Amino acid sequence: MTEHLTASDIRSAKTDAIKIRDRDLAEKLGISEAQLVVAFAGTHGAHRVTRIAPHPDEVLPRVKELGEVMALTRNASCVHERVGTFLEYRAGPHASMVLGPDIDTRIFPKHWAFGFAVEVPTENGTRKSLQFFDHAGDALQKIYLRESSNHAAWEPLVSDLAIEDQSDTIRVAPARPPKVPR
Repeated sequence: MTEHLTASDIRSAKTDAIKIRDRDLAEKLGISEAQLVVAFAGTHGAHRVTRIAPHPDEVLPRVKELGEVMALTRNASCVHERVGTFLEYRAGPHASMVLGPDIDTRIFPKHWAFGFAVEVPTENGTRKSLQFFDHAGDALQKIYLRESSNHAAWEPLVSDLAIEDQSDTIRVAPARPPKVPR
C-alpha cells in the first residue's frame, strides 16, 4: 500500500466514489486493486470482506457448491465473462484447470497470492463474490454469485476458507512487465 494512504483513507475514497469500478479507483489512488479490496477486511457497514485461502486447489473444488456463477477475468485489453458452474477441477503443479460445458479455464497457481470473499451492498441487494489477485495485487479471477446461485452455500464456504490473518493491509510486489516473445 502506498505509504500515504491508510485503509481508512481508502475506505473513505471508495465511499466518495461509490459508482467507480474498483480497478479504476485503485488506479486513480495509485494502489493495486487488491489493496483497495483488503482495506475493507472485516465488516464496514454493509460492506464485508473476508480474507480467504488464495490457492486454487483449496478454493476451486468448493466453488461448484455455489452452483451457477459468473466467472470474470479482465485485463487492459479485454473482459471475459462466463456464466455456469465450476465443475471438474484438475490440479497440477504448473497449471490447473476447470472443465465444464460453460466454464472451461486454465489456472497457474503460482500466481495466486491473495483471496477475498467480498459482500458489497447494491441497490438490488448484497453482491457476493470471490476475488483472487496476483503478487502485484492485480485481479486474476473473480467469481460472482447470481440470483440463481446456491446462496445457502456462501457462509459455510467463506467460513471454511477464511484464513487467520484478517488484517486490512497487504504488501504487494511491483508488477513484472510482460515477457516479449523473441
